[in-house]
Amino acid sequence: MSEALAFPAQARRAVWVFTADLPEGALERLVMPPADALREALGLSSLNTDHIEVFQPEVLEGYTLASFLTGANGLDEASVAPDTATLDALEGPVLLVFSGALSAADTALAPKPPLVFIGRYIEKSEATLYEAPFFPAGATAPPLPAETPKPVSARLIGAIVLVVLLLIAALAALTT
Repeated sequence: MSEALAFPAQARRAVWVFTADLPEGALERLVMPPADALREALGLSSLNTDHIEVFQPEVLEGYTLASFLTGANGLDEASVAPDTATLDALEGPVLLVFSGALSAADTALAPKPPLVFIGRYIEKSEATLYEAPFFPAGATAPPLPAETPKPVSARLIGAIVLVVLLLIAALAALTT
């Protein structure tokens, strides 16, 4: 199995790009539910067609396919950059299979003809790592507090609840 056909562990979202040597409109018909032929052509056990797009790259007014993937879909430019020329030269219908189309049981695609695999691209990670505070060379981190706060005891909570209930009962008695 090619690594590019597997779901990448480090990414939250990925998209696989395919073309197909099919007559006009045939790829679009493959995506229509129940999309069993497309599911089989992708080598998947199930398929959610809500996460699949089929279109002609020529209709992307003001976008190339590469800029559509990065700008409109938030995919990492570093992921798309090596294939920019290939993506932008594609003609005819393209099939975008987003990772949401795969079930948890499917961890990779196994495409069969007429699908032609172009590439897999991942979403840029917005995660930021926690950075430890900077301490000059030789300095040590400040000590942690010696005492940690004690948890509130169940007895105290019970006493507070009892007082509140007695106040409510007293107010109810006064109003009747």
